[in-house]
Amino acid sequence: MASNCLTHSNGTAYDFSHPKINAWSEWIAGEYKSGRIPKPSKLIRAYVRPLLYEPDAGWSYGFGTDWAGIAVSRAAGVSLEEYMQRHIWGPLGMASTTFHPRARPDILARTAALVERDDQGRLRALHPNHPFAKSPAGLAPESGGGGCYGTANDYAKLLASLLRNDGRVLRPETVTMMFSPQLKDPKYLNDVHSNPLSYGLAGNIPVGTHVDFGYGGILNFHPVEKTGRSPGSMQWGGLPNLFWWINPTDGVCGCYFGQLLPPGDPQSFQLYETFEKAVMDTVKEKRKSRGRI
Repeated sequence: MASNCLTHSNGTAYDFSHPKINAWSEWIAGEYKSGRIPKPSKLIRAYVRPLLYEPDAGWSYGFGTDWAGIAVSRAAGVSLEEYMQRHIWGPLGMASTTFHPRARPDILARTAALVERDDQGRLRALHPNHPFAKSPAGLAPESGGGGCYGTANDYAKLLASLLRNDGRVLRPETVTMMFSPQLKDPKYLNDVHSNPLSYGLAGNIPVGTHVDFGYGGILNFHPVEKTGRSPGSMQWGGLPNLFWWINPTDGVCGCYFGQLLPPGDPQSFQLYETFEKAVMDTVKEKRKSRGRI
């Protein structure tokens, strides 16, 4: 089951990623409010949803990593914040990363606002009634699936450590597992990838590319011609048009933080793709230059 949680194949889905789950969440919230169903704990309200399918019999972006975060915290006997500080953020020097920015004035002062587009396509701060304007920290204070605050520089340190497979965060054999296909049947992921309503979860990986899921992100097994990304690369991202990729074959990684809702914004998506291509073009030019020396 742990494998299912890390590959989004455990049967759960976030409210925003599936209309049936969203409808159920709206219904159950009304039942709690009316008192017809006793209100459970905050944790239950945040993460418990009906299964869309039996584990391994589908693929959906959902609560698997949130449950994995709970498991890590309980197994370690410390909060997820403390665990991440001890084993990831601290060792990598990620000093501007936390689940609790309000307790860190130095981080809070540098926090970028979330934005959306108005009817003319211009950027503006989120409407006050937008759910993420009211609760930007995610579904729970410390979540394995979201709600962490940080900087692009900090995140690049994590990506670089995994790219180098330097053993500072995970054992080398664990990183190798991360970049290996883990789905029992990748058909379900490929079906979601081909759906135009998939919120750009696969980033700039073209429809029709053979994809699978490793421990942490989607894997492409064909080259991404538009950017020069090699097969065997991993990519994932976050809701407000945040994207990252690791390309082990070419020794390149990168991240793009848009802070723009909703996910899948075409202009932000194109900017991210242009950024990755520029990085790869620079790498190729440097290699050509070395070859002439």
